[in-house]
Amino acid sequence: MDIEIKEMLIQMQKDIKDISVRVKNIETNQVNVSNAEHKNWHMLADKLGQYDLILHKLYGKKGSEKE
Repeated sequence: MDIEIKEMLIQMQKDIKDISVRVKNIETNQVNVSNAEHKNWHMLADKLGQYDLILHKLYGKKGSEKE
């Protein structure tokens, strides 16, 4: 009986270690996704700024200005 309990505990330790590694990978992936999304928002803001400059050159006002 004691051997069976020890084996179960050893397996639980292995499972916990495996779960810890998986959680660490998930956390790393979430950080990477968050950083990529942040970069994409900055790229979009830059493109919208360029669009505003083009509108200003074409029509004398920026797209964000009201008529």
